[in-house]
Amino acid sequence: MKKETLGAILKFTIFMVFLVCLILVFIQYFKAPKGAYAYIYQDGTLLYEFDLSRPETKEFTIEYQQGSQIGYNTIQIKEHKIGIIEADCPDKTCMHMGMTGSASFPITCLPHKLIIEIHEDDTNVNDVDVITH
Repeated sequence: MKKETLGAILKFTIFMVFLVCLILVFIQYFKAPKGAYAYIYQDGTLLYEFDLSRPETKEFTIEYQQGSQIGYNTIQIKEHKIGIIEADCPDKTCMHMGMTGSASFPITCLPHKLIIEIHEDDTNVNDVDVITH
């Protein structure tokens, strides 16, 4: 074979391997794990639990009040994902975290002490990892 043909085959092979890897990462990142559950905590207390494998659309608001500080977070569940779509916290980082169905990272609103965690079916949310004081 000619040198140019071997170079073209090598480039095509590398491109196809890269494309397949990219597609697999995309599928893994954006799909909700089978049996995924979202747990919403505020100030360490479990408020809600949702099964993300169900095809439901839901929107609700959680209010926060501590002393004179009052706030809210509006949460949306849609297409097997959950996220904060509106909040009155100063930096709105929680809104910029987007919608997720992945257990890779929690969605947090530190000013309102709100955490949304996603666990797969086999994870027991009541197990204790660490106790701090």
